[in-house]
Amino acid sequence: MKSRAWAELLPKVQQRLLPLKPIVERLFAKNLVIDVLEGDISDVSERGYPWGGPAVYVPWMRTLAMTDEIVLGSFEWYGTYRGDVHELGHAVWYLLLGTLERWVTLNSMYAKAKREGRLLDHYSGLKIEEWFAQGFEAFWTKDRDEHGINWCRDDLRRVDPDLLQYMADLARRHGADPADLM
Repeated sequence: MKSRAWAELLPKVQQRLLPLKPIVERLFAKNLVIDVLEGDISDVSERGYPWGGPAVYVPWMRTLAMTDEIVLGSFEWYGTYRGDVHELGHAVWYLLLGTLERWVTLNSMYAKAKREGRLLDHYSGLKIEEWFAQGFEAFWTKDRDEHGINWCRDDLRRVDPDLLQYMADLARRHGADPADLM
């Protein structure tokens, strides 16, 4: 089901993303589409998206596509990946951040984190967009054990306090309360 406004989202998606509502609404204002693919599928490419996996953000389509399993938190193949929040981080990167913020401010933070070995994981080191999305996901996650995910805010606080502070500032700037965790 494709949604172009908060009110159009399925209730289960609204519930899952509630702490991010102000950010999601700003993304919708930038023409984001959230497409929840219901039914027995485990890979969004089965429905015509250019990449595979349980959740993807496609920049040129301004679309975040995810399977029902991701929304329900029951997707096992990626282990503990919270794909909806990670991919929402990609949407924030492309739609809410300006060029200077991405390629000057964040690029210098990323280079410093890499130099100092302060990355959450190997995947974060592949490219700046993945570092940002992994940090976004960790920032909004309260407890990795409760949700069975890879990283949470405590991990980000320990590993990359600069990115933690940036994410808190970003949340406030876009009207979200950084005290609200998922």
